[in-house]
Amino acid sequence: MRRSSTFGMLYLVKRPEGGFSYIRDLPARVAATLSGELALSWTAERRKVGGRSVLKIALGTSSGAWARHRWLEMHPQIEHLIGFAKDSIQRCSSRPSRVTRLQLLPADAIRAVADRVYQEILAADDAEAFTSA
Repeated sequence: MRRSSTFGMLYLVKRPEGGFSYIRDLPARVAATLSGELALSWTAERRKVGGRSVLKIALGTSSGAWARHRWLEMHPQIEHLIGFAKDSIQRCSSRPSRVTRLQLLPADAIRAVADRVYQEILAADDAEAFTSA
């Protein structure tokens, strides 16, 4: 669900106590896959995100101008993490759901392959011995 504000920026929400937050509802599969860190310039730490269905990050300001500035810094990072999570889901869903077992080769076919590989190894050894002499 998209949350919009009077500022016209998605996910930018003014809390009742006066501060601003970035609040974003995530689909269950994305929330389960999302994992990463955000670099927030207004704090000296990195913020770990992931594993929750709602992404809530306090912007640490009650000023609308600063909230918009911090939103512009943080939103692309979040979009990148969500895009990576969606790609990961896509890669996992494109794998075959069932492994098919190959039939075994007959013993004489296995022996023929082994003999051929052995002959190729001996030929390579002979070629190396003749060229180094």
